Parts: sequence; structure tokens; C-alpha cells
Amino acid sequence: MPIGEGLWKTAGPVKLHRYLVDTEQCGTMSEVVLPEDGVDVIMGLRLKVESGGITEAEAIITRDGDWLFDAQGYLDSKDQTWDVLPEEQRSTREQLLAAAKAYFDVFSDKSVKPPFGEGCERLEGGQATAPCPVGIPDGVTIGNRRYLADVEASVSVGIVLFGGERSGLLDAHFFRLIDGTIRNVHSMTVNSTFTTTGWPEAP
Repeated sequence: MPIGEGLWKTAGPVKLHRYLVDTEQCGTMSEVVLPEDGVDVIMGLRLKVESGGITEAEAIITRDGDWLFDAQGYLDSKDQTWDVLPEEQRSTREQLLAAAKAYFDVFSDKSVKPPFGEGCERLEGGQATAPCPVGIPDGVTIGNRRYLADVEASVSVGIVLFGGERSGLLDAHFFRLIDGTIRNVHSMTVNSTFTTTGWPEAP
């Protein structure tokens, strides 16, 4: 889609913006709430930078009718701090990526133990808040995975197809870790089946 088309034409001022910066992959991922034609939507926006310029822009936009969609739920989470952490509380890049991988793996293998911390909360689509280990179904395949990680903020994100290796719902999960354990999970899921995300999978 050409720059300037789509949401650029219909978006209003940003109401909520959280982001991570992956300095190893030279990429960013943002969690955004903004109005589209006057109605709030939730967007996950990934950017890739090469030689000082943006070379990729990927927008995952959830709207009314998508999985547990509630933009107000995201706005109500403004009191959650996802800022840069003191060094002693940060997780390593390996821990951040392993935590995201374990979270997705547990959907198909209950022997996997994601590093959930005390009081970990999950916000799905903005509508549902639950303790992180509660309500995770079994027998669900998570495919076409890609990850970014921000060590300073101790946040990682996984962009996946939820429900299959080659066909599923387009989904992004953000994971906030403190002291090596997951404290917050935010997810946004487009309630339509995709056979590809259009981007190469993680190696």
C-alpha cells in the first residue's frame, strides 16, 4: 500500500502510544490507540530501519468485531508503566525472546512453563483482563512467528498466525518482564484468517 493511503487518510490524534526499540534488528513495534473516522481502533505498528530510513512498515489494526476488541480497555491501562527499567530489573535479550516463545508454545504443549511473575495480568483485545496463566486453551498451533525485543524497556513482542502453521488469525502479543518474569501481556488479534503475514518468518 502506498505511503499516504489507508489509515493515514482517516486517522485522528494518537490517544495512547507504547513502543519498544529493538536495536539488534533495527526495528520498532508500537501499541497505539487512535481514532479512525472518529471511532477508536487499536494498532500494532512495526517499523524497520536501514541506513537511517524506514524500509518496512507493518500495521496490524483491530476494530469492532475483532477478538475481544475494546479500545477503551487499552486506554484504561494508561497507568501501567512500560518505560525503561533500571539495569538491575532488566531481562536479557535471550530471556525476553525465550519468554515470548514459551508463552506461544504452551498453547500446544502444557509441559512448557512460561516465566509468569507474581500478579501477572493479561489484557486481550482490551476487553478481557485475567491472570496470565488462566484461560490458555490447549491444542492450538501458533505459526509464522516473528519477534522483537527491547532490552532497556524489558519488553518483547511476537507477531504470529494464531491457530495454525500456515493459516490463522493475525495476532500480536506484547510481553513486559521485570526481574526475568512476565508481569503484563497485551494482545491484539484480527478476527480474520490469513495464510501469511506477508513478511518472512523468524529464522
